[in-house]
Amino acid sequence: MRLVTLPLLGPLLAATVMTAGDVDGARRTWRVLGHPEETTATLPDAFAEAWVRMDDLPHTTRSWVGLLRRAIRLRGARPEAAFRADDLRRVQSPVLLVWGRADPFGTVEQGRRGASFFPDATFHEVGVGHLPWLDDPETCGELVTGFLDRHG
Repeated sequence: MRLVTLPLLGPLLAATVMTAGDVDGARRTWRVLGHPEETTATLPDAFAEAWVRMDDLPHTTRSWVGLLRRAIRLRGARPEAAFRADDLRRVQSPVLLVWGRADPFGTVEQGRRGASFFPDATFHEVGVGHLPWLDDPETCGELVTGFLDRHG
């Protein structure tokens, strides 16, 4: 993903390599995001097709490249893009964090540490990958519904 931050190469990579392209490509993307074959194989083709069509929306590539360029550079994370503990402590709203145990973007320990900075946060380890609702939609739905019942 760091290569996407390069001026000429980035948009090309985002539009080709980082785009699902088809239903099988969507399933491969989910595996890269840490989800096991048991999850990716059982998700409906219609959901995978929606993922593919999302990639085809106007400006998707431009937006994705812009997001990555603000967060990372070739040498790694941009220090100015990191959440600071003081920033998180100022969040007034209750926060629900649902974290997959094998999220490739951060360990469970990192998620718990981040949650500890919020004044009112609830942290749950659920599922496996970066999108834990793919692995365990029932539990995620219950957590979100309970959170909204209490705070909505």
